Amino acid sequence: VFEIRSKTISSIRNFLEADGYLEVETPMLTPKATGAAARPFATHHNALDIPLYARIAPELYLKRLVVGGFEKVYELNRNFRNEGISTRHNPEFTMLEFYCAYMDVNGMMDFCEELLRNSVEKATGNLKVTFGENEIDFGKFERLTMKDAVARQLKNNSPIKIGDDFLEKPAEICRMAKFIQWWNKQGVEDFLDSEMLENNLILEDMKAYSFDKFHGKIKPIVDAHWKELEVEFPSDFSDRHTTAQSLVYLFEELVESNLIQPTFIIDYPKSISPLSKASPSNPNIAERFELFINGMEVANGFSELNDPLEQYQRFKDQMKQREQGDDEAMVLDEDYIRALSYGMPPAAGIGIGIDRLVMLLTNRQSIRDVILFPHLRPERRDGESERQSDKETN
Repeated sequence: VFEIRSKTISSIRNFLEADGYLEVETPMLTPKATGAAARPFATHHNALDIPLYARIAPELYLKRLVVGGFEKVYELNRNFRNEGISTRHNPEFTMLEFYCAYMDVNGMMDFCEELLRNSVEKATGNLKVTFGENEIDFGKFERLTMKDAVARQLKNNSPIKIGDDFLEKPAEICRMAKFIQWWNKQGVEDFLDSEMLENNLILEDMKAYSFDKFHGKIKPIVDAHWKELEVEFPSDFSDRHTTAQSLVYLFEELVESNLIQPTFIIDYPKSISPLSKASPSNPNIAERFELFINGMEVANGFSELNDPLEQYQRFKDQMKQREQGDDEAMVLDEDYIRALSYGMPPAAGIGIGIDRLVMLLTNRQSIRDVILFPHLRPERRDGESERQSDKETN
């Protein structure tokens, strides 16, 4: 596993450097936790008597270098996020980020494909790898808008009849998101009577969101709840941020886990992409993509927003969201705004999760299996409670 990890990283470095990228190092301890939507680890610098944060992303520092004239830069190093631990998350993880001046989102997707094909083949000797029961082909990448991905899933597995323009109506997007939230809260035994519980096909359909196969007592309940939600979201509902959050929720709940082969999801809502340039054809859409493989987000990239005035307004919008309780909304970084004011050329950037990529290449189901020293709960001594162990550790 770790030989393949080493080969993957070295092949990535060689590919980038052959294309003219310069490897750089940016601060690990920063005065503001910026560059991504995440919760930071906080500490204190005694000599300067200031708070510092373990970086959640190197993005804003790398883009300062683009402002300063370094047109192709990359960093392959650690990020730290004070969030949950799971088979796909570790508090510290290895991230590759690189930026290229005079490139846009489409050029970055093309370059990402070339980089991954090269590194996968160098590390494994093949473009096809086996992960669990699936064979993943790194020789083929699909591109799909977020709305098209959601629409395709809903049309195939929808509890409600939806029209072709369903996802153009903000109220309908929010109503469907609320419905899915309600659906997920329903316990099987509470929602279905004993007669329905005996029908195993129905239970399988529930797990697969195959709503169209429901019959009997289920459809009237679905229909009734759907009509109730009409009162919550009137036809003139137009809160763009809430609509964007609802669309992303539908994508995460219904689509993400079904993206097995390498797929770029494009056209993210602008309101949840505060560092991305808006699409010239649609100001509500960001020139952003995320790459999904086997249901995991592996990469995130976009055309960089280089207008200081618009970036300032985006930060202000993020601060409003923080005030409303969103702990992961970004904080205002005045120093970065000042850097943009000197002038950043058009550019594109990307972050690639190395640990998740190595998971895919080595057929490992847990991120712990591809990190030499993963974070684990401390082993308890005899007679010690879990709470005592955690207290000593903290």
